[in-house]
Amino acid sequence: MSWRRRGSFSDRPEWSRSTEPLDAKLASFLTRIGTRPVDDLHLAVNPNALHTLYPLDDSVYAGSIASWVGDYSAPAKKITFVASAGELNAHTRVDLPAESLAHPQLPRLWAQARVNALLDQIARDGETAMRALMRTDEEGRFWFRSVLPTSYPIPDDGPVGAMMRATGRNSIRPAHVHIRVDAPGFQRLTTMLFVDGDAHIASDPVFGVKDGLIHQFELAPDGITPDGIASDVPYYSVDFDFRLAPLVKAT
Repeated sequence: MSWRRRGSFSDRPEWSRSTEPLDAKLASFLTRIGTRPVDDLHLAVNPNALHTLYPLDDSVYAGSIASWVGDYSAPAKKITFVASAGELNAHTRVDLPAESLAHPQLPRLWAQARVNALLDQIARDGETAMRALMRTDEEGRFWFRSVLPTSYPIPDDGPVGAMMRATGRNSIRPAHVHIRVDAPGFQRLTTMLFVDGDAHIASDPVFGVKDGLIHQFELAPDGITPDGIASDVPYYSVDFDFRLAPLVKAT
C-alpha cells in the first residue's frame, strides 16, 4: 500500500507480513488517504436472465477481487448490470449470445466452480447424501463405496430446454464422479472421472469430458472389496492416481 501526500506518493510504503493481521494497518492507511472502501455493494441484473452463479477463487486477498461464473436461461439483448452502493452507481449493458467461441474455457470453469461450491457446502454444513470428505492414509491412498454413477439430464425445462433443442444439443450428462483433492504445498485439484462406455460420453452438454478423465469401471465378482469388506454380490471398481502440482512461490 502506498499513500499520496501533497501531490506525491509517499516514499514510505506500508507493508504487512502474510501472518500479520491487516485490520490495524489498513485502518491507519485508510485514515491517511481519506478514502474508505465501498461497503454494501449490490449487483443487479435487469432483466434477471442469470442463474446458477458461482464464485471463483480469490486471486489476491479474500474479498479484494470478486470473480464469478454462471450461465443464463436464454439469449438476450442489452442486459443491464448495475453495481450500486450509496452514491456509487455504475452500470453497463451486454448481450447474451446464443453461441460464442470467444471463451472456450468457460463451461469447464463453471463446472469446476460448481464442484467447489458443493464441497464448500460440505465443509460448512457437514456431509449429506452422496457427498463425503475423506483423508488419505500415510501412502496417499483413499477408497470409498457408493452406487455406480449413471447419466442424468441437466434442467431442460423453459428457455434452457428450448435453446438446447433448437441447437440440436444433448441435455444428458454422462455418468461421472466429482473429486477435489487438497494437500499442503500443492495446488488444489478439481476434476471428474467419467464412466467409459456411457452412451453420452461424446456429447456432454457442459463440455467437461477429456480423454484422460474417462476410465473403465471394472465389474468384479463377489468377494473382498478394495476396502477389505466382504461383498456377497458383484461390484464395480475403479483405480486412479491423482497427481498434484506443487505450489509455485511468487518471486
